[in-house]
Amino acid sequence: MTDRSIPSSKHGMRLKLQPLAEILLLLLLTDFLAILAHFAFRLVPQFNSLYWAISSDRGFGETFQYIKEFWLVCSFAMLARIRAEWAYLSFSLLFGYLLIDDAFFVHEQVGEWIATTQNFQPVLGLRAVDLGELVVVASTGLFFLVLIGVSYWLGTQKFRWVCKRIFVLLGCLAFVGVVLDALHIMMEVINRPGIPLGFAFELAEDGGEMIVMSLLCWYGISLLKQPDLSPVRTNEVIVSSTSLK
Repeated sequence: MTDRSIPSSKHGMRLKLQPLAEILLLLLLTDFLAILAHFAFRLVPQFNSLYWAISSDRGFGETFQYIKEFWLVCSFAMLARIRAEWAYLSFSLLFGYLLIDDAFFVHEQVGEWIATTQNFQPVLGLRAVDLGELVVVASTGLFFLVLIGVSYWLGTQKFRWVCKRIFVLLGCLAFVGVVLDALHIMMEVINRPGIPLGFAFELAEDGGEMIVMSLLCWYGISLLKQPDLSPVRTNEVIVSSTSLK
């Protein structure tokens, strides 16, 4: 009876994980559809609506980003309730800020105000407003780093296990959204005709940001489907299965 129950539980895990793979596939397919629409916008003269450019505010790609960020806010808020651990709300607040920032251009407007009031000067191809935006991004990034760091320190082992995986994805998001964006602006100074640096950076920056956000969204949903999934829990299951034998 014991031998039959263990394969049955493994089979059940496969059935449970299958919808999660389908969710990730749907997210990525929508991302690639937005990227293909961006190609058409750049290369087909008849396909000239800014709505299809992934770099366009309130366009198709950006709107899909808003939806993913909203799902992440809800996922981590529900996760805090399910696991009775309010440390997860730190991630819900982070993605809530990203949603507000993307939808209402917070760091652009505040960055422009800072650059004007502090009389920033262009540096290394970066405009004064770009430097102001970097100040806003760095300040908010430091705030959430401290908030999540405190949550990590006070959180359980399960929360820390989740944090390590989210930190990797957030690092990728920061690279494509901040580092590549700054490099894109700096490289425009030396751009030459016939070398599509701007187009390549658009795809790497905005397309990469969409894919990373889809991975984050999928991971947040997967945590709701597997609320007790952690190395500690896995070891407990293995020990209990061994003891039954």
